[in-house]
Amino acid sequence: MARTSALSNKRKGVVDPVSKAPLMKSRKTHCLEDRLSNLPDEILVSIVSRLKLKQQARTSVLARSWRHLWTFTISLKFAIRKRIKFYPDRGYVKLDVGNSSSGWVNHVLELHRGETIPEMSIKFSLHDESFKHVVDDWISFAFQKRVKRLELDFSRGWLNGRQTYLFNAKSLQNYRLDSLLSLNICGATVTGEDLEYILSACPFLEELAVSCSRSLVNFTITGRSLKLKYLEIYTHYLKSLNIHDVNLVAFKYGGPKTSISFKNTLCLVNAAFSGQYASYVAKKPIKVISSLPQLEALSLDLCWYFENLRGFPEFPMLRNLRELELRLNGLVSSLRPCISLLRASPLLSRFRIKFLDLRETKEEVKRLQRGHEHPHKFLQVFELIGFVGCEADLGIAWYILGSAVALEKIIIDTRQPDKLFPQDPDDQKVARAHARARARQHLETSLTLGTKLVVR
Repeated sequence: MARTSALSNKRKGVVDPVSKAPLMKSRKTHCLEDRLSNLPDEILVSIVSRLKLKQQARTSVLARSWRHLWTFTISLKFAIRKRIKFYPDRGYVKLDVGNSSSGWVNHVLELHRGETIPEMSIKFSLHDESFKHVVDDWISFAFQKRVKRLELDFSRGWLNGRQTYLFNAKSLQNYRLDSLLSLNICGATVTGEDLEYILSACPFLEELAVSCSRSLVNFTITGRSLKLKYLEIYTHYLKSLNIHDVNLVAFKYGGPKTSISFKNTLCLVNAAFSGQYASYVAKKPIKVISSLPQLEALSLDLCWYFENLRGFPEFPMLRNLRELELRLNGLVSSLRPCISLLRASPLLSRFRIKFLDLRETKEEVKRLQRGHEHPHKFLQVFELIGFVGCEADLGIAWYILGSAVALEKIIIDTRQPDKLFPQDPDDQKVARAHARARARQHLETSLTLGTKLVVR
């Protein structure tokens, strides 16, 4: 590893003094040798880098040979949270990031001895202009150290309506950017022009994620020479996005209905849509899905902005689709979207549904008729998350059991990871036990030979 030769190559074992009252009854005296310190520097730095930053610094007191080890860390992650200051003479409480927090970051960067820093993450709430130049210096440090994976997260300030960091990509033109492989920008003021410059200046960039940006309005990605494989965009202000002639493999978008154009994206096999655009995809699938016939994995979050499912249209054929995930809520719990998508995916092998805030029912659920009409020959695994045992989730489970002729496993998960309103832990425990009992009661007798039921 670069410059780790600065560390002592000859490490001495650290021997603890023999206790007068040994823990184990033995006539022999044992010395405890510090074998960990005898490992190569590269391995030790890799181990230390997995700790949180302040824990990394604390390793300096373990032994003399560990004193400067943490300064060669390959991962720098800063999460600067606001502190509360109370001014009794003024009678108010003030939220403040404080100079001490940024000073701690500067101190760590000054001590860093490695020639490169593969991973760096900055989570910071910018609340006034005075801190912008400080963040500029941190980003400059990252590129001076040939950073590979960089995360800039200013979302906390963005959500509070405060000023966000102004990301000016052209200010990086004095640095070599060919080391950057992954860039994640959240809550910053970044434009389509900035991102286009980044793509042109970072020839090996493979992952790009942008979220919570009010200034990202128009963005165009084009060129077979780009190495970009993964693109994520989550914003409420995007008006147009053009993805043309690129080797993109995975694309995620969450936001309003907007103009997204796909041309010659034959490598794009994984797509995920959420927000208002997901409902647009569901209502007008031909306009979007027909441009992506090669999809192998599709995720649609239909929990929001979806008023009526009665007119749910037939989807165009997705003959390469193997994995499908739907997020539904209590109002979007009809079999209609499931049946439509299953019919359009003849080679589907894995189907996952995540329910948000389904309402438990105490009434006896009427058994629905099986769906032999359209057998799904290749579906092997069906997973239902957020199960409560009501007519909506049981109806879908019965349909799958009746129409998936090659089903190997049905997974019923009673956990509610995305619940809007937190539930009392005791009530949640009772509700989950009740849901598990209903799952076994209603589904075990419907299992065909070779199908396994897993209830969590």
